[in-house]
Amino acid sequence: TGRTHQIRVHLSEKGHPLLGDPLYGRESRARRRALDENSRAALEQLGRQALHAELLGITHPGSGKEMQFETDLPDDIKGLIDCLERL
Repeated sequence: TGRTHQIRVHLSEKGHPLLGDPLYGRESRARRRALDENSRAALEQLGRQALHAELLGITHPGSGKEMQFETDLPDDIKGLIDCLERL
């Protein structure tokens, strides 16, 4: 929709901020302390927001053709998820 930060704002307002989001996802000290050492290290190594779109679809503005783009999770997010699932 062109609304800057929309997903990040809504998730944060609902109490589910994105990990690694420096603006809307400021982790509380208590939440960060709840992570084990491996999870804290994985979050530090991520160095960005833990936000990923597996599938995006658009209608090409010129041709009107429906287009889809699909990709796997990046390794850094996979690593973070693996650490968090072990908690």
